[in-house]
Amino acid sequence: MLEAGRTALAAGDKSALVRAAIAIPQFGAVGFVDPMPESRSLTEAALEAVGDQASPERASLLMDLASHWLFVNVDEALDLARRAESVARDLAEPAVLGPCCSPPATCSATRAASTSESESAPSSSRSVVNSIAWR
Repeated sequence: MLEAGRTALAAGDKSALVRAAIAIPQFGAVGFVDPMPESRSLTEAALEAVGDQASPERASLLMDLASHWLFVNVDEALDLARRAESVARDLAEPAVLGPCCSPPATCSATRAASTSESESAPSSSRSVVNSIAWR
């Protein structure tokens, strides 16, 4: 997938770049040993390519990027994961929301179904780290 991402980036093919970046496997704790900087760069480029508009691709890329940053910069990873969850909640699509806050019991969006939006607190740092590491 890295080669597909490199080729798409070089060709300026944003759609192929996004597909390749999303398809790059995330290995959770492996990031502690090798933070995969090339994969992270491709994911960042794909995120830039999709723009700021809420979309399933943006949510997925934000969560993937959070996975890359987890063992490099936890604060950055937490921010990215929260942004991914926010995009997924805005889309209100279970197929998008699930992967952005696995395991579901740790997701603040799970609580939102039983409380008003104003009462729903954001995910705790521990919950978000669990969500990222689970990927």
